[in-house]
Amino acid sequence: MKRTQQKWFSIGTIVLFLLFLWGGSYPLAASSNTNEAKLRAELERIKQEQARAKVMTQQLTQKLSQNKSTQKKLNQEIQYLDMKMNETEQSMKRLQSDIDETEKKAQQAAADLDAAEARVEERNRLLRERVKALYVHGKTSYLEVVLTSKDFTDFLSRLDMMGKIVAHDQDLLEKNKQDQALIAAKKQEIDQYLADLKQKYAELERKKQEFASMHKERRVQIASLQSQAVDYEKEIEKYDEQLSQLVKEYNRINQELAKVYWTGGVLAWPLPTQYTTISSPFGPRVHPITKKQSFHSGIDLPAPDGTTIYAAESGKVILAEYYGGYGNTVIIDHGAGMSTLYGHIRPGGIKVKAGQVVERGQKIAEVGTTGLSTGNHLHFSVLKNGDYVNPMNYLGKK
Repeated sequence: MKRTQQKWFSIGTIVLFLLFLWGGSYPLAASSNTNEAKLRAELERIKQEQARAKVMTQQLTQKLSQNKSTQKKLNQEIQYLDMKMNETEQSMKRLQSDIDETEKKAQQAAADLDAAEARVEERNRLLRERVKALYVHGKTSYLEVVLTSKDFTDFLSRLDMMGKIVAHDQDLLEKNKQDQALIAAKKQEIDQYLADLKQKYAELERKKQEFASMHKERRVQIASLQSQAVDYEKEIEKYDEQLSQLVKEYNRINQELAKVYWTGGVLAWPLPTQYTTISSPFGPRVHPITKKQSFHSGIDLPAPDGTTIYAAESGKVILAEYYGGYGNTVIIDHGAGMSTLYGHIRPGGIKVKAGQVVERGQKIAEVGTTGLSTGNHLHFSVLKNGDYVNPMNYLGKK
C-alpha cells in the first residue's frame, strides 16, 4: 500500500512538474531574469534525470512482467509434474500388487518343483532297489515262479505279471520326470515374468525420482524469481521516489504557469458512447496482475483494440509517450489545477504530441493494452491539484 501511495504521489507531482515545463512560455510572477534562467537550467537537469528514471522504470516494469510470466510458466510445469508423479505412483501401486501376486505363484511353483523332484528321486530309488533285487535274486525268483506255478499257463501268467510291474515302475518314473520338467518350465516362466515386473517397477521409480527432481528444481527457480521480483519492485519504488523528489521543488510554481481551459462543469466521456461499462472503479481493489491490495487511481473502460479515445476537455498535452505501468500514456493539462490521464494506449496509438493544444472531444489516441494490463481497455484518471480524484464526480453518469 505504501508503494502504491508513493506512486500516486509521484504521478501527481510529475503532472504538476509537466504543467510547469510546458507552461514555461508564460511569465513567472516576482521572478527576475536571473532566477528564471537558473530555474530553466534546473528544469532541464530535472527533465534529463526524469527521462533516465522513466527509462529505468520502463525497463524494470518489462523485467517484472517477464518475471511474472516465467513464474506462471514454471507453476504450470509444476502442476504437470504433480500429475505425472501421481500417475506414476498409481502405476507403481498396480505393479507392486502384480509383483506380490507373482511372488506367491513363484513360491508355490518352487514348492511344487521341490515336491516333484522328491517324487522322482523316490521313484528312482525304488526302481533301482527293485532292479537290484531281481538281479541278485533273479534265478531264485524264476525258480520260485516255476516251482510254485500250478501249471505252465500259471507260470507264463506269473512271469508276465513280474514284467508288467517293472514296466509300470518305469512308466511312472518317466511321467514323474515329465511332470518335473513342466513344473520347472512354469517356474522359469514365472521367474522371468517377476523379473520383468521388477524391472518395470525400477523404471517407474527412476521416473518418479526424475519428476521429483524437476519439481524441486522449478520450486527453487520460482523462489529465486520471487526474490528477484521483490528487488524489481523495490527498484521501481526507488525511481518513483526519485521522480517525486525531483518534481517537489517546483510544486509551488506550477499552478502559476498553467493556462486555464477548464472552468468547471462536466468532462466529456473519453470513449464512444457505446462503451460505458466500468470494469474497475476508482478506489481500493486487488490489482489484477500483482494480486496485491492497492488503490485504483482511475476507472477502467473496456473497449476493442483501436477504439478512438477523445480528450475529455480542451487543454495542452504535457505527456505523450510510454509511461511505466500505464504503458503508452497521454496526459492533458486543462488548467485550474485540473488534468486528465489516458493509459494503456496501443502501440502507435498516440495521435498527439507533448506541447500540442487539443480541443474537447478531439481524437487523441486509440485503445490498447500496453503496460501492466490484462486486456484492451482505457485507464482514465482525473487529477486535481496533483491528487487523484474520482473521475465519476466530473464525468457524470453514463
